[in-house]
Amino acid sequence: MALKRYRYIDRPLKIFLGLLVSSFLSELAGIYSEYLYNNKAPVYHIFSILELFLICTYYIYCIKNNSQLPLVLSAFLMSILLGLGNLVFFQKFTEYNTNMLMIECVIIIGMSLFSLFKIVQKEDVISIVTYPHFHITIAMLLLWTSTFFFWAFLNYFKTSNAFNYEVIGTGQVIVNLIIYCYIGFVFLRHKPVS
Repeated sequence: MALKRYRYIDRPLKIFLGLLVSSFLSELAGIYSEYLYNNKAPVYHIFSILELFLICTYYIYCIKNNSQLPLVLSAFLMSILLGLGNLVFFQKFTEYNTNMLMIECVIIIGMSLFSLFKIVQKEDVISIVTYPHFHITIAMLLLWTSTFFFWAFLNYFKTSNAFNYEVIGTGQVIVNLIIYCYIGFVFLRHKPVS
């Protein structure tokens, strides 16, 4: 539905839709990589850089509503430096990039909270209930807060308690599915201005 109405949605929603499509493609690439090499980590090292850049860009345009090329370029460079820095200094290409994931969580949670603050201040937003960026920001806040929580415990339980590891891993998948369904609902409900 959102793809049909793509040309009528605003720039931040187009960026966010690009994020959703690239997330889906990275999951497919991860499945393929696991099938071929028994390891998804390389896909996630690359995708984390793109993901952080797209989310930063979404928030830049969502908050500012006009051309912000210097900020977008800064987000691009920051994403590359963080991703490559983690790869070179901390976690090999064959290891999951949990350090980058934790950095992403902190940055995205902070941007989500700041975005909520700015949304409440916007005079042109008549009702936050119908404002799609409010719902996406809430979804991102929940998604990345739960990701931070799950990954903080996942590595600990992986070595000490296999049952809890499975429960937490399954819990994360369920929370992610619920949040992605909610985001899909936001796109289906959104009535773009033509």
